[in-house]
Amino acid sequence: EDLLSEDFEFYHDKVGIDKSKASFINSIKNGLCGTGENSTRRELIESSLQVFPLYDNSILYGAIQKGIHRFHDTIARFTHVWLLENGKWTISRALSYDHKND
Repeated sequence: EDLLSEDFEFYHDKVGIDKSKASFINSIKNGLCGTGENSTRRELIESSLQVFPLYDNSILYGAIQKGIHRFHDTIARFTHVWLLENGKWTISRALSYDHKND
C-alpha cells in the first residue's frame, strides 16, 4: 500500500479502469484482474525492463518504468508512472496490457 500514491489509478486492457487506491488494494486481496483467484504474484522478465527519468527544469520528479511480466500462464506488458513525492517514490499510474497466454 505504501508504494501507491493517494491518487493512484490502474488501467487494465481486460477489466477496465480502477480509479481508487482503496479499490485497487481490495482487488489485489480478492483476485486481481477479475479472476477471483489470488494471482498477484508476477515475475519480471528482466531483459524487458526499461526506466526513463522525468525532469522538471533539471529536477528529478519521477520516472516511467515499462516491461513485460509473467503471471502463471499469462504474460503482459506493464507501464508504471513513479513520482517522487516528499522524498518518497510512489506509483501514480499503472497500466497492464497486451495480455497473452504464455
